[in-house]
Amino acid sequence: MLRALRVRTARSRAKRLHDPSGVCDVTPQATVDQQRDARSLYAQGIGVDEIAAHLGVSARAVYRWRARDAKAGADWDKARAAYRTEDPQSFLVTLRRVRFAIAQRLDSAAQAGEDVTALADALLKVDQVRARESERFGNLEVQLGVLGEMAEWAATVASAEDLAVYRRLVDEYLADLKRRHTA
Repeated sequence: MLRALRVRTARSRAKRLHDPSGVCDVTPQATVDQQRDARSLYAQGIGVDEIAAHLGVSARAVYRWRARDAKAGADWDKARAAYRTEDPQSFLVTLRRVRFAIAQRLDSAAQAGEDVTALADALLKVDQVRARESERFGNLEVQLGVLGEMAEWAATVASAEDLAVYRRLVDEYLADLKRRHTA
């Protein structure tokens, strides 16, 4: 009786995983991709609940993946800290994009008459992280925005030689900014 139950359980598990061989320890590619995406989003500073909602899985699954990776030696929190210190510009840009996406979803949910409490809370958290990190990086986002506007202006009025000089100077300035903000 117990053996028959084990066989049925193994068969049903194999069917759920769409594995024709009947081997039960196969992870579907979608789950592997979701785990990779979860690691990446977590490193970028996105919370577990937001990651779960984005990937269409439970928060418990994301916590389980994080714990499994930790046992294997891949610490998600270290990856998050490294991402923040190695490339503050990318982190601030990512936060701006996440804030924009949440704000858009919040507007659509409000117009549809849905409960927006969770989205409003997520927006508040992103704003708090963004303010804290902007302060920590010395308002790097503003400096980079000014550089971007200058680049757009120079592209419309400067000659090719002037643009080459400008690019070299900007590259040196960005390298200096990166050194100052990662030290």
